Amino acid sequence: GCGSMPICSPFRRKSALTALSALSDRTPTEIAKLLEKAAKKHGREIGPELRDDYNINDWLEVVNNLGGNWALSEDYSETPFKKRLTIDEWMAQHLGVEPELVFCDDDGKIGHVFATVEGEVVDTYTRGKRVKFSQVPDTFRFLRVKRTFLVE
Repeated sequence: GCGSMPICSPFRRKSALTALSALSDRTPTEIAKLLEKAAKKHGREIGPELRDDYNINDWLEVVNNLGGNWALSEDYSETPFKKRLTIDEWMAQHLGVEPELVFCDDDGKIGHVFATVEGEVVDTYTRGKRVKFSQVPDTFRFLRVKRTFLVE
């Protein structure tokens, strides 16, 4: 389910913090502390350090705690991995103006999140800055889009 997907590997954990930071006026450190509180509320003890076992529901709760709202936009979790869109394919079809958090994976082991708005992207490789999307670096090409969330 949605809540069981871990955000794995150090650069991807940092990316998720950067994405939420970019959609709010909070620093990645403040986002990490909000994630710690969200996990505690659901009976999980985590520290404020970057981790590899976040729960996606914690991310969405932090959006709410920052005064935002989210709505599931697209769900490909039941689509066979090989038939899901790559990040490049998804972005080519979604250059809309609405902010979105995009959750990707490699068929269940590695999770990744990035933010997109107005045809721009915020990700680890953009160093937290909004840049016009052209294509993902080779190191992200193995990922495919699993779920997207509109954020306001």
